[in-house]
Amino acid sequence: MNCIWKLKVLEKSQHFICFATIIPSPTNARRHYCSMTTSSSCTCCSSPMEDLSHCLRECLYSKELWLRLGMSLHSTSFLQTNVKVWIHDMACSVAYNIFIAGLWQSWCWRNNMIFEDQH
Repeated sequence: MNCIWKLKVLEKSQHFICFATIIPSPTNARRHYCSMTTSSSCTCCSSPMEDLSHCLRECLYSKELWLRLGMSLHSTSFLQTNVKVWIHDMACSVAYNIFIAGLWQSWCWRNNMIFEDQH
């Protein structure tokens, strides 16, 4: 986790990465568990469960973003099973700027879809 605080990126991005890897993120699965929404499904692609892994890398819309950013969706680093390890490893990699920008964009786009009803 040390490398994240040493990155030359916006502070909000550092905080997002830190919180995403420590605290349960407010995805629809978590919000449904806390009775804050009626469904745990993904608002964007209708997958039955929107957890952090789905939201940031498995959703069809997130995958499209990663492809446009030049990420290989079949690489070992992208297919890490544990999303928290994936976030940490990718954020501490050589291409951290692109990864963090993609992560932030994916999260913001998802929140706009849910909370601002921008379908």
